[in-house]
Amino acid sequence: EPKTRYFRALACLGAGDRAGYRATCQAMVEHYKFSQDPEVLRLTAWSVALAPGALESYKELIDQLERVAPVVGGRFGHSYRFYLAAVLARSGRYRDAVAEFEQIERRLADTLGYSADFPEDGMHLLLSTCYAQLGDQEEGRKHLESGRKLRTGFRLRSFSLIAEQTATGYGRIRSLLEKEAESALSARFVKPPL
Repeated sequence: EPKTRYFRALACLGAGDRAGYRATCQAMVEHYKFSQDPEVLRLTAWSVALAPGALESYKELIDQLERVAPVVGGRFGHSYRFYLAAVLARSGRYRDAVAEFEQIERRLADTLGYSADFPEDGMHLLLSTCYAQLGDQEEGRKHLESGRKLRTGFRLRSFSLIAEQTATGYGRIRSLLEKEAESALSARFVKPPL
């Protein structure tokens, strides 16, 4: 059932139905508010993080993700915090999101050959938007370029996750994230006087 709701959120975004997207995300958060299942929370968090304005208040979901994150193990343990960071970014907690994303980057750098269970290019594109919102154009542009270089999305060994990426229209999501980062950087750009 959470995958069905996730696909509904994607369909709403694809159709330009922002009200339907928000209603779907709000319903997911309400329906799964007591869940401790990492897969359910991953799908809920990623649905909410796909575009800005998914929820009126992100507090309940962030609290839930923060409670579950320390106890998540297995294949979700290493990358689960990506979904928390993405929701923090959407909630406007840019500094907290940057701290989480940077911790993830360090973990990936420390585990040579590790394949992420999340879209690394999406992480850099969200980081670009966060840095732009914090007024750090240089870091924002650096992460925008990193995200562009990782155009393949997930660097995975798992064929099931590659299939999921393809089936969920990740290219469209990636394009939206890239445009959002570009817009945030250009909105914050102030041309210095000559």
